[in-house]
Amino acid sequence: MNEQEKAFLREFFGHLIIEYRENSYSLELEEHFATFNGKPEKIEHSITEYQYEFVAADDSKVVLRSQDEDGNWRLEMLHFEDDDTFWIYVGSHPQFWYLNIREYFVRIE
Repeated sequence: MNEQEKAFLREFFGHLIIEYRENSYSLELEEHFATFNGKPEKIEHSITEYQYEFVAADDSKVVLRSQDEDGNWRLEMLHFEDDDTFWIYVGSHPQFWYLNIREYFVRIE
């Protein structure tokens, strides 16, 4: 990963709010800027809703099955560090498949 890609990731991540409900969740991406190919790009505010099904869980992980905007089914594993912190593997996302990184989330309510 080159320095431009690292800078982009530092600016891109940390702006997503996930709200889980009984059978659905929403992803709210806050408006912000991230430098892409040397140019600041505005990331628009967006909210995306998903339905999910519970698949399995153990003491530190939960697996959910959901359908993306294109109708493709995917599994998402939430890895819990403690009661207020979890991470997801970003490499399973189609846009970031090559990164092999985690994104951490903390409870805000």
